[in-house]
Amino acid sequence: MLISRGMRRTVLAMISVAFIINFIDRQVLATLAPVLRDQLGFTNTDYSLMVAAFLLGMGLFQLPVGLLMDRKGAKLGFSVIVIAWSIVSGLHAFATTVFQFCGLRFLLGGGECGNYSGGLKLIGQHFPPEERAFAGSIFSASSFVASVIAPPLVVFLALRFSWHVAFLVPSSLGFLWLAVWLWLFPQRALQATMEGSSADGSILDPSLTHVRGLLRSRRTWAVIFIRSLGGPLFHFYYFWVPEYLKRTKGIDLATLGAVVWIPFLFAGIGSLFGGYLSGALLRRGYSLTFSRRLPCILGDALAVVSNLVVMAVSSLPLTLVALSVANFGSNMIEPNFIGFVTDIFPERAVGRVTALTGIGDNIMSIILMVTTGIVLDHFSYLPVFVGATLLPLLQFASVIWLGQPSKGDFSRERRVTS
Repeated sequence: MLISRGMRRTVLAMISVAFIINFIDRQVLATLAPVLRDQLGFTNTDYSLMVAAFLLGMGLFQLPVGLLMDRKGAKLGFSVIVIAWSIVSGLHAFATTVFQFCGLRFLLGGGECGNYSGGLKLIGQHFPPEERAFAGSIFSASSFVASVIAPPLVVFLALRFSWHVAFLVPSSLGFLWLAVWLWLFPQRALQATMEGSSADGSILDPSLTHVRGLLRSRRTWAVIFIRSLGGPLFHFYYFWVPEYLKRTKGIDLATLGAVVWIPFLFAGIGSLFGGYLSGALLRRGYSLTFSRRLPCILGDALAVVSNLVVMAVSSLPLTLVALSVANFGSNMIEPNFIGFVTDIFPERAVGRVTALTGIGDNIMSIILMVTTGIVLDHFSYLPVFVGATLLPLLQFASVIWLGQPSKGDFSRERRVTS
């Protein structure tokens, strides 16, 4: 059900702001990791367990929250998850042990996982195909706006007050967002289209938009692999780059706050460029397959080359340049992943499909994040960046395996003869 252009922009703005708040709350721990390690005596392995706990919470809650978005609608779904993650984020200020931080990170992951599936659902419902990738790129790039805002904000609060305050202040933003959300949108404005219908008006077998039916589709597994191979790379940059710069380049907390946002800025630009390129190709008459795949080819190639460069340079400026290009390239894929999901799958299944891809993402990320901490405690960053170089190659293989992104093809496989 397409809504007016003005309403689409308002919806996109609100879910993007929610994503910014979501990722500011996540980024607080990553920015404060060097401080917490020094003050509370945490090791790399301890920190990796906190990251893994967060990802475990995201993985376990993906499907329940996806079902909540599909069945109860976006207004209630977003209201529940924003309240949950804002409360849990604030409670980090009172944690002092690895166990406490792991427990809170688990709950934070459970609350924050629904922002992505809910956002994709609204984009799939209310945006035409030629606008979805760019809308998705704006939505996705919002996370990197948070990555630009969070480090200087968190460092300022930590240096001016304490690390406890650096957790409390960002957690209050979710409640401000919620008040605007409830005021702007009556429930009926964000309801799904008629139950059981696909985008082309075909009647779909309801059982085949359930989880078991979706898992019988090769394309479901293909999008799971695409996200599962891109997610760990994103999480590596997101959770480990501050620690990497601090430990390998010898910079202090103030310098870290001044420079760590730069790669994330280019990640956001890469996301916007990937979505814009896909939409521009579609408007010029290129096929949906070519328009979605070309940004993936370019992005994966940039990520591979730049990760190799990171391993070869030693100066801080060159490292920041290489990390910026790597983040730019790897995030060109994200809006086209959103395009794949909303192009292929019927609207009432988007929340479930996104949840399944999130489960795969978080399982893979948990394994690789814990492995990263163990490897760093015993070896160095070299084998970690070797792994980061391989992931984009495997991701693009999954894009090829996906085949042609046509919702019509998916729907015809599941159409019920009336």
